[in-house]
Order: sequence, then C-alpha cells, then structure tokens
Amino acid sequence: ENLAQAPVVDLIYSAHSIEHVHNLHLVMNDILEKVHPKGYVFFETPNIADIELFRKLPHTPHTFMLSKHSFEVMESIFPVKIIAIESCGPPWRKNIKKIRSSEKADLRVLMQKTGDS
Repeated sequence: ENLAQAPVVDLIYSAHSIEHVHNLHLVMNDILEKVHPKGYVFFETPNIADIELFRKLPHTPHTFMLSKHSFEVMESIFPVKIIAIESCGPPWRKNIKKIRSSEKADLRVLMQKTGDS
C-alpha cells in the first residue's frame, strides 16, 4: 500500500501489476525512489503488441494496455534505460480463438535506473 517504509533495494520485480495502477507516473516515481542508482526494475505485463489485441481483448480490470512502445516511451520520460525486452509465453490466439495475432501473451522488460531520482 505504501512504499514510504520500504528499504531502497537493487532490484524491484513486478509481475502483472503495473497495468492495474491508476497513476502510472506516480507509481514509477515511487518505484524509482526505492531503487539504488544503477539498480534494476523488472516488469512482466500482458503484451498488447498490435492493434488487433487492443481492440479484441477486454480492457477491464486493466488501467493500461502496455506494449514494447509503452516502455520505450517510459524510457524517454523516466531516468531508466531498457536493458532487455522480450515477448514470451503462448501466442494470444492459442487461448482466445477470436484473436488471429501471432504475438505472444506476455512482455518482460528489464530496466536500469540511470539517475538519482
């Protein structure tokens, strides 16, 4: 609920949660305050890699529908750089027949903090 009491660490791991927050900018700032300079943040999220996925997947309860491009934009806003990014898991079409996309279901992103904030 509150990161104020959390220690500053070398790595924060977040799996399938960042897409549910109400204020991505605030949460990213809070996360980065709790990572040492040159520390890492790892995200795993649903991979909304093309327009078909965006249009055909239910958006609720997700606040954000993230893609590789979303993290590239975050890299331009926050003091982080993308170290690695990959799509993984089964293709969306394997479990959701109305989707023809060949994209894989998850996106994994490793970012490194580049500044002190």
